[in-house]
Amino acid sequence: MNQSSATPAQVSVSSAPRSAELLSTREGNQQQHRIWESVQRGLIYPSPHALFATFFRQPQGRPLTKAILQQLMKDVRAAIHERWPSANTTAIVGVGFKLWQEWCAQEGTALPEGMRFLFPEAEGGSYRSTVFSRSNGTFVDSQADLWFHIKSDNPEHCPQVFAFIRERLVDQEQCLRAGPTDHQEAHSKSLHPDGKGGKVLGCRFSENLNNPTDPLTLQDQTLVGSEDPERIGASFVVAQRFLINWENLLHLSPQQIEDLVGRTTDDIIIPSRDERSHIRCARVQDAQGNTLQVLRLGLPFGETHLEHNQELIARGASKRDEAGIYFAGYARSVRVLESIMDSQIGGRSGFMRDRLLCEMRADLGGFYYIPNQRELGLEAVPVRSLEETDWKRFPGVNWNRLDRHYELRSSNGYMYYNHRDYLFRMSTLSAAEREKYQPPSPRVLQLLGTAFSRWQDNWYFDRAQRELKHLCAYVAEKYGPEKAREVMALPVMERMGWTIKVSLGDVFTSDEYGFRGRRRDAYGNWYNGADTYTLNAHELIVGALPNLGLGQGRYVIDYARKDEEIGNFFAGLGHASGVGHLVPGFQRALDLGLEGLAVDVKGRRDRESDPKKRSFYEAALLALEGVQDYCRAYARLAKKESESFREGSLERRNLLAIATRMTSLVTERPRTLLEAAQLIFTLHVCLHLIGEPTAIGRLDQMLYPFYEKDLAAGHLDAEQAQEIIDCFWLKVGEKVQLNRQFVEDHQPYGNLAMGGASGNYPQGAANNQWIQQVTVGGTVPARAGAGTPVRLGLQDGRALRQHARRARAHLHRPGRGRLHQRGAHGLQHPRGLPRGLARAGAPPVRPGSGRQHPDHHLR
Repeated sequence: MNQSSATPAQVSVSSAPRSAELLSTREGNQQQHRIWESVQRGLIYPSPHALFATFFRQPQGRPLTKAILQQLMKDVRAAIHERWPSANTTAIVGVGFKLWQEWCAQEGTALPEGMRFLFPEAEGGSYRSTVFSRSNGTFVDSQADLWFHIKSDNPEHCPQVFAFIRERLVDQEQCLRAGPTDHQEAHSKSLHPDGKGGKVLGCRFSENLNNPTDPLTLQDQTLVGSEDPERIGASFVVAQRFLINWENLLHLSPQQIEDLVGRTTDDIIIPSRDERSHIRCARVQDAQGNTLQVLRLGLPFGETHLEHNQELIARGASKRDEAGIYFAGYARSVRVLESIMDSQIGGRSGFMRDRLLCEMRADLGGFYYIPNQRELGLEAVPVRSLEETDWKRFPGVNWNRLDRHYELRSSNGYMYYNHRDYLFRMSTLSAAEREKYQPPSPRVLQLLGTAFSRWQDNWYFDRAQRELKHLCAYVAEKYGPEKAREVMALPVMERMGWTIKVSLGDVFTSDEYGFRGRRRDAYGNWYNGADTYTLNAHELIVGALPNLGLGQGRYVIDYARKDEEIGNFFAGLGHASGVGHLVPGFQRALDLGLEGLAVDVKGRRDRESDPKKRSFYEAALLALEGVQDYCRAYARLAKKESESFREGSLERRNLLAIATRMTSLVTERPRTLLEAAQLIFTLHVCLHLIGEPTAIGRLDQMLYPFYEKDLAAGHLDAEQAQEIIDCFWLKVGEKVQLNRQFVEDHQPYGNLAMGGASGNYPQGAANNQWIQQVTVGGTVPARAGAGTPVRLGLQDGRALRQHARRARAHLHRPGRGRLHQRGAHGLQHPRGLPRGLARAGAPPVRPGSGRQHPDHHLR
């Protein structure tokens, strides 16, 4: 069954390029920060008090022109400054699609890119979407012309600002009308004076809990970016005034209401396979498998007046039950809003998939375009440089309210208990705090935000991928049946080589199997991609580890013949059995490059007379060809993705640089720190993909010569080098599965002693373990300290709070001091901090706390 009964227009939700003008620490900070100059003042602010006003054009009234709206917004801003100051009072205006399209036609300008629908109506398809008609009254499209979201910390300001706007548009200009029910006051239900901790649905659930809380995520998900340069800072909103059917809701038990929402009244997610809970229906992924996020600024309004209904009082009715919820959801494209609404409607005509929305109906609302400051004829919002910005006094926004649900953190400033608070803090540090905590670059924070979102997805989606076909089938598909028979007649070692080549070059790097996210088959059934062939336009390091951690087993191609099956079974062997615990020679790969290794192996093969050894070298050569094919595949993907971005954009330049870098690594030795880090990660990934999980080793010692060379040549500085290391470790730690309900047991028979229901791994002992151990520092053969490049790894360990990182810092005696301070900060992590170290002084982890070795400290 299809999710939607409507046929989407030929516009993908993710076909529009993603905004990311943040491709370096220096450039990105300021370029990205400047977007706030173009955003309507206070647009993203979750105020405790609001008034939503809807206006319609008078059929016989004066024409509503853009000039009238521009003058109104200037006067509103001046009036707020004079009459209603110091309360974060703002008025956000949205324009109906039909009216904005008329204005664009008059001016001869292009429509906003984000205004194209996924589900246009047959008639009026440029300004009407089928999501309203298919919802059978749950959603409503009032086709209004202007919509205002008036916000304030002072409840008296909102109606006063509305009266100012209404007098101008209705009484003076006489171009619009607004009936007595066309505006709605709404207030947060909170016991706190500042309005934090607001609740909805009879004060049962926290309001807008899943909202983004940091500037980076808000820019990426809510505001128009570089995909539409003329409209940077604009947005789109769906407004719906929902009335709640309390008579039905109160006949449910408290547990049933929690199941309806998908969350307990303590704000804890309910792990479940129920796809009709509200939070599950609102969780929608784009074509790249990334969750589409919306800034939700809804507030409850009114009272139910059920206090005289004895039956409902007995079932829990009270004055805390609101009459409804005025929902306002902001996104960077109307297609994002449509996709979520389409998921809530479902595929059965006449029915509603979202069980909570089955008990709600909207009587006012629609889609509106939120112009930027320039389009409204307003001056740019005065935003200081990032280093000077005081986020507590940001124009029209109290940023602390965005993080209002996530305020529990360690007093030392280094430990965080949830990712939203971490992203908020790292993005809004003062200049002095930046110097102390040295947060990751904007690029890294945005990539972290995407990774964290993927972690959260695991509460809603499993990641069980399709079983792989036999080697014979893959070879026959690409090379023909004759070649398949030839390959299957080879010795087992060479068949293993062919398996590696096909796995890395054809299967895990194919859009058919390696894609990220979920798709439907011809029968409407969902199936998952392996998430091994995907990239982000912001990335420096590309590639993807498998979804399964060490304790869950692996997906690998079977290369055994039928005549070998019984013998392998009784011998405890299998195509996926055994963990090699091998130590890869990454240094040799850095010295020779992939092609150099291949040339070396060819020479050894040609000089070898022993058939078994020669077969081994032939298999090794096939494996190296697979790694080279892996690099070529990512070069193709980067080049293909670059075509989605405008010429000269930073995203396009970054993707083309990735394509060049991956192509170069096929035949050339790495020359730069970035190329060396990419090659190490590529080899690390390839080993995991073929079922050989292994640790990385002494990363700093392998990368330091490249760092030193780049530094001397002026190709990068320490800050840029740190960003490369951050991106490297982000890729190593991006795969996490939080929901044990969706943890898959894919252990094969014969996998040493680690499988089986009684083993440690199925109990969860090695879930979320991708062999992330790394050693930094220590000594080199000449017994000189090897700590010079250690600071990059330790700095990364302090700044990036990822799961299961295991770092050993081996410090030579002269390497104490600042390096030791960095190591101490890096150990401040809630999962791995011993009680004794937790009570240590400043820094909390002291030099004497580690194990003592002859030449090493702080292990």
